[in-house]
Amino acid sequence: MRNNQYSTETQQGTEIAREFLITRILEQAERDKVSLADTEKRMLRFAEPIATSEIGAAAEVFDREYDSDEYEAKIARLIRRAYERDIKRNDERPWRAAIAALRKIDCYLLVMVDQSGIVTAAQSSIKAPEKWNFLVPLFNKANVLLAVVGLGGFAFLFTPLSKPFLYSDIQRGVSYIVWIALLWASGEFARRNK
Repeated sequence: MRNNQYSTETQQGTEIAREFLITRILEQAERDKVSLADTEKRMLRFAEPIATSEIGAAAEVFDREYDSDEYEAKIARLIRRAYERDIKRNDERPWRAAIAALRKIDCYLLVMVDQSGIVTAAQSSIKAPEKWNFLVPLFNKANVLLAVVGLGGFAFLFTPLSKPFLYSDIQRGVSYIVWIALLWASGEFARRNK
């Protein structure tokens, strides 16, 4: 009983996800004045495990009368343009959720989603909360080196940690100059490795 309930919930989730993507594709086709025949529209719903007889018949017609490479390229362009439009409106979450839901079934639409190039490494299921995404570029090797040199030097020179090592003001001054030089070199390294 529990497996059937999960299966029904999964099916409903994938149906909602598929309808979301199909709606976006059809809206973009209308905006771009790209005509889609009824068979082409039905093929957007094609999925092996849940294909209805109507969609199965459309798939047979499609195989006989259409060039699948041209069709896939046309739909992939529409997907990419619709996605870019939503991204400009800061509306990426529904796309990620829909694509993740569709990955649970063998869906022809995913072929075109993959061809569109909108799915990237950032699309992975393990993702930092969006409000912290601005921090990701900060944690590269160059910036970590700069932070270690800066904070380490500051902690050594301006706290009691230096007392056992630096006996005179001259040693402290030379250490300060070396620290500044290391900070500069780390900054240059960080700048060049952006």
